[in-house]
Amino acid sequence: MALKQRGNGKSGFILTLLVFVVCGYIGFTVFPVYYNAKEFESALVNEGVRAGARFYNDEVITKDVIRIAKSFEINLRMDNIHIRKFGDKVELTVEYDLPLDFSLIKYTYSWHFVARTTSHLGML
Repeated sequence: MALKQRGNGKSGFILTLLVFVVCGYIGFTVFPVYYNAKEFESALVNEGVRAGARFYNDEVITKDVIRIAKSFEINLRMDNIHIRKFGDKVELTVEYDLPLDFSLIKYTYSWHFVARTTSHLGML
């Protein structure tokens, strides 16, 4: 009884391995940038709550947001920060880009993020 094998096992294995390697490389490149952005957003929410509770003016909020962004190695300009006060709320919106550096293929992608938080003015 002869086995009729076509040899697809090795090529299928190599293709599957290649897909896993590429996905792993993308994951190891994307995850730290995404995690950094989410940590910055969390710090921004805390800053929004603090700014609302203490009635900070726009200049103080802007300086604090830029200081927080520098601690996360995010480059912000003043025009990336939008502060809007309405009623008993303060809304803080920050737009920024983080680079994804795919060094193996010599490509850099600019990943755009928008972080928003809304807080009540005054202590609750």
